[in-house]
Amino acid sequence: MDEQMQTDPSLPAAPQGAPPRRPDPGSRTVALLAWLILVPVVLVVAGLQQCSVVVATQRADASARSTVPPPAPGDAFTLSTRIMLAGASVLEDLGATPGQIGQVQESVDQSAVSPTERVRAAAVAGRLLDADAARERLEQAAEAVLAAQMHENGLSDEAGAQLLNDIDAMDRLYAGETIADAEAAALVDRHGLFGELALTQRVPEADRAEAARAVVGGAVFLLVFIGFGGLVLAALVTGFVLFIVGCVMLGSGRLRSRFVPPAPGGSMHLETMAAFVVAFLLLQVVGGLVGLVVADPAATFIALGMQWLLVPVAAWPVMRGVPWREWREQVGLVAPRGVLREVGAGFVGYLAGLPILVLGAAVSMVLLFAREFVRGLQQAAEGGAAEPVVGPSGPVNPMFEMLGAHGVAGLIMFGLLATVWAPLVEELVLRGALYRHLRGRLHWIVAGVFSALIFGVLHQYDVVLLGPVIALGVIFAMLREWRGSLIAAITGHALHNGTIVALIAVLVGVG
Repeated sequence: MDEQMQTDPSLPAAPQGAPPRRPDPGSRTVALLAWLILVPVVLVVAGLQQCSVVVATQRADASARSTVPPPAPGDAFTLSTRIMLAGASVLEDLGATPGQIGQVQESVDQSAVSPTERVRAAAVAGRLLDADAARERLEQAAEAVLAAQMHENGLSDEAGAQLLNDIDAMDRLYAGETIADAEAAALVDRHGLFGELALTQRVPEADRAEAARAVVGGAVFLLVFIGFGGLVLAALVTGFVLFIVGCVMLGSGRLRSRFVPPAPGGSMHLETMAAFVVAFLLLQVVGGLVGLVVADPAATFIALGMQWLLVPVAAWPVMRGVPWREWREQVGLVAPRGVLREVGAGFVGYLAGLPILVLGAAVSMVLLFAREFVRGLQQAAEGGAAEPVVGPSGPVNPMFEMLGAHGVAGLIMFGLLATVWAPLVEELVLRGALYRHLRGRLHWIVAGVFSALIFGVLHQYDVVLLGPVIALGVIFAMLREWRGSLIAAITGHALHNGTIVALIAVLVGVG
């Protein structure tokens, strides 16, 4: 780290001891052509991604209106309720008072927004309070169902009838009556663990609490979640300390860049980015056509599998005649000081970048709340009643959705894409190729933010939730600038995605 930092691309000199700057292969004319392809295709892909988000949301809403979807493993209500139930079990073991357990139920009631969630909150009340409390909440849920049926955008007759049937079956359970096996199976099919929780009423009263703990996961689930939360907290504290130390070292000149920007004039790595987005767009189109003729889950598995066809595109310059060794050096697939050192730098650099990730998440939350606030004002100005919430409250991670729709096989395929494909291909294209091309002409901050914006819009997330993705792109660009090698950025990318995949796998396993 004893080279002189070069953050101004107008300076012709390279860092001390580094080879002189020279243009990458290609020409300015081809670079202009690549830009003319890249910009509109990125806009089209970004538009298609947002359209996919809208369509998926509309389908989920339509599904929630027309039938009662089972709880997704990662929806906000299900996850938070499992945590509160597990916590209540621990409180009971510690001798909590009925008032303290009642406060847990109040939190569950407040988080239950849709009629379906109110039915499920009644099952929780049957566990935490008593049968009378459950029946009282079931009566309130029935009123919410009828109100949602009367709204033009509310529950369909079929979904309303399903919920009312479930309410009736659960009410008879809590009244001490028996229900048919078909009704019991319907409760589990439509309400998952909440249906199983209600069915613990069939167990002798002395064994109900233990049976309910077995359904939720009890202390094991809570320990897993608290353990992960503790790791996240420790990582955040460490990250903030490292971020401050890094800023101090950068300001004092002790932290210097190893990245050697190319001289302006080349086009090969910009061509890589253009070729990637064109191939990505084609795969999106082909995947959509496959979905029209092949039913799920095969269509989803085919679409996920086709993503691996993009791996060779990352080596576009090699296909255009650039020697393999030269390409590896340019995109950063080198480790002059050792691979393990670069992996370690990626781990430390990712932690140091966590404050940026937190900032990105905060921006997304502000935008999300602002959008909902504006929608509320528009509804009030139009004088119409607010549209009822019938689906799950809060966004669901796509990997949780994949698990809910396609089981463990879907999670494995998505997990491989997240932990292997994305760190390798996305880093080669975004930070290895695009960032390098931009860095020959722009300050590293501008090049990093620009590449991060493209990185963000290529992901299939609601536009107001892209803050964390863009923040990650900035972090990975900083790692590329700091180390010169791309291995640190690949490591940070794999660490982030792998943590999410591991959390999902563990939570599902203990559930």
